[in-house]
Amino acid sequence: MIKLSVIMWDCSFRERFHAIESYLNQTLDENIYEVIWVEFYNNVKEEVKKFANKYKNFKILTLNRNGKWQYGICVNEGVRIARGNILIISDGDVVVDEKFLEDELRLHEKYHDLTFINYHRRYDEPTEPDVYRYDLEYLKKVCVLTNPTNYAGCFSIKKKDFIAINGYEEDMVFSGPSACAKDFYIRAKNAGYFIRWSPEKRLFHPWHPGTTVGFSYLLKKQERIIRIRDLNVDVLPNFGFNKKMKKTKLDIVPDYSFKEKIQLFIEFLIKKAIGKI
Repeated sequence: MIKLSVIMWDCSFRERFHAIESYLNQTLDENIYEVIWVEFYNNVKEEVKKFANKYKNFKILTLNRNGKWQYGICVNEGVRIARGNILIISDGDVVVDEKFLEDELRLHEKYHDLTFINYHRRYDEPTEPDVYRYDLEYLKKVCVLTNPTNYAGCFSIKKKDFIAINGYEEDMVFSGPSACAKDFYIRAKNAGYFIRWSPEKRLFHPWHPGTTVGFSYLLKKQERIIRIRDLNVDVLPNFGFNKKMKKTKLDIVPDYSFKEKIQLFIEFLIKKAIGKI
């Protein structure tokens, strides 16, 4: 019987798949957990397909979408087919220790009556190495904590609690590199969920190119929407897991004026120059 489901996503841009291997090589019995890899488009890499041939508890879900990618959709569709009552929503390029899932399942079984989210801090490899390495011994030595509240790194939650606040936002305002995970955190907090940042476990994120998110007006609009939801103690996305769950009023913010865009961009450049970004 599957008790726990790990969900990771890709939008045809990932080049390394150490996270899949890390989650498939666990002390937890393979018969009680599954790993789901959700591809937004249809370009599943051959290396990923090899995992499906080798491990019976690894599943690929291809969404065959077009246009701009939106990873909230990937997460929701992964949850839709998940058989476990406990969900692990994880970044697709992290490394965890071999007891990670076993300990996570034990935590949820111990507090089975508590509505909570267990977040894990992500430690990043700060610079490009001469040789790419994904072993824990090396990563523990070189990785540092750069963002203590990286909501998209990895968290666990009961499936029923994920669905209760209608999952991740699917509004295309949250397309591309987005704040979907932060939005989910804010709404879960508003719903009264107990928020826990694990002191026992760490995620390790090996360096890879192309991960820096530059300036984005779309991200600024997302921040405004998240702020509105926080102030209104709102728990629902505009468009979420359950397509029939409708909000009485959508959270919409107007586009920035040309003057506002210039001002925001200048503020971004100043923060970058003084090392705050």
